[in-house]
Amino acid sequence: MGNAEGSMSEEKRGEEADRFDCILAAPRSFHLFVQGTDDEWAPTLEELNAGTYDPLKLKRVSFYVDVGLPHGNPMAFGFDGSMIIPRNPHLRNADDAVDEFNRVVAAFLIGGDVLP
Repeated sequence: MGNAEGSMSEEKRGEEADRFDCILAAPRSFHLFVQGTDDEWAPTLEELNAGTYDPLKLKRVSFYVDVGLPHGNPMAFGFDGSMIIPRNPHLRNADDAVDEFNRVVAAFLIGGDVLP
């Protein structure tokens, strides 16, 4: 029996993972991680519609947190609310990356140690 529609083989997932230096997770709701009280992003509707706002600010890393990733790498948090981890051998596929992100989010939401 073949793979379910929309799913990918383990080999294909490995090929996909080898193309990227980092793995990014973006939460469903939009949040901004600011660096200070004067750090804001407030484009007008006209700027958004015309595409003339500053898109690079949305991609900026606002801070890093040591969340116990292997190899001592910190997790980065982007201005746009995204969470970014460098690709590591322990992240063999998309499921491993999702598990890592979920572990960190659960620790932040529920409380307790983020470090394993």
